[in-house]
Formats: sequence, C-alpha cells, structure tokens
Amino acid sequence: MKLLLETTSKLGIKQISAKTTTNNIASQKVLEKNGFKYIATGNEEFIMNGQLLSFVYYVWEK
Repeated sequence: MKLLLETTSKLGIKQISAKTTTNNIASQKVLEKNGFKYIATGNEEFIMNGQLLSFVYYVWEK
C-alpha cells in the first residue's frame, strides 16, 4: 500500500477512493493506517458467504 501511495503522489494523483465490507476489519485497519479517512457505511445491504454486509467507504487525499 505504501508503494502505491508513493507512486500515485509522483504521478500527481491527489485522491484515491476505496471500499471494503463491514466484516473486513483487517482491510479497514490497513486503509486507516495508510491515511485513508472513513467517509460512510453504505445503506445497501447484500449477502456474501451467508453474511449480511454493507460497503464501508474511504478516501485518501494528498
């Protein structure tokens, strides 16, 4: 993730959007550790592998 963010900065990219699922706490922690800010949890729910989930949205800005 660090290499991705360094490369995008060099390319002039100023914003990256990301999303994960409500049950994927590890991904949420990785995003937050790398400077992504929580935006919202989506209202739409879906079932994946027998679990009721929603998307969690993040943004990184330089």
